[in-house]
Amino acid sequence: MKNINRYLQLLFLIIISFYVIGNMKIETDEMKGLRKQLDSRKKYYEIEPIDATIEEKIMIPGRTGIQIDYEKSIFAMKEYGAYNETLIKTKTVSPKKSIAKYYKKYIEQGNGKERNVSLVFKINKEEELDSILKILNDNNQIANFFLEESIVKKRENLIKQNKNHHFSLLISSNSNQETMIKSSLSFLNSLTKNNTNYCYTENDNQELLELCSKLSIHTIKPTIVIKSHLLQTIKEEINNSLILSIDSNLYNRKELKLALEYIKSKGYLLVSLEELLKE
Repeated sequence: MKNINRYLQLLFLIIISFYVIGNMKIETDEMKGLRKQLDSRKKYYEIEPIDATIEEKIMIPGRTGIQIDYEKSIFAMKEYGAYNETLIKTKTVSPKKSIAKYYKKYIEQGNGKERNVSLVFKINKEEELDSILKILNDNNQIANFFLEESIVKKRENLIKQNKNHHFSLLISSNSNQETMIKSSLSFLNSLTKNNTNYCYTENDNQELLELCSKLSIHTIKPTIVIKSHLLQTIKEEINNSLILSIDSNLYNRKELKLALEYIKSKGYLLVSLEELLKE
């Protein structure tokens, strides 16, 4: 009797094993079918990541790619019971080489893949900041400002009220007291609620590059510095991913509204440096 029970138990286990294996085979075939259909749609969903360009003195951001997330897509379709393109899931793929941890080189532009432009203003006088912000806000546009520390303190409330713009501290290569700089940056960040900072230079400045590298801050060296003839220069030079530094003198301020209108008419979007340099 014991032997009969043992044989019955063994037979039961064999039957269960065949059933499980059979189901696994059916599931595998189903998954293969879904995977094949997903493969046929890759060209419509996937974008290859692009590595950052790291040269002797400058670097250009790369671009994050997009891939189909096969595991999540197949799971969603199995739950649904059939292939359904609306259930395709994607995931981002980071470039193998990124500017994220490189600080000892200048950034002169974005990666050129988007029709975006960043305007930069180096502010030395309070009235320049007031005037430029009014023009930008009246036209629903944003820009990036590099401010002297004294202006940050005097225009604290104005900065708080304009968080849509990006503000950075104008760090000098003569500033050799890192602790004081970090304190000033912390104060500015508390006003803007944004921890992304940049250094600024219009010419090669190895001392500034070294200082900002110690602070883990990228250094911006604009693609074009516009001292005068703002509208004419933008008409001649506008292109994808440029960083345009505009001198905040009175003549440029008078042409700023027309320049903003021209940029918009050509289909360019004004963005922060953070957005422009995003990989």
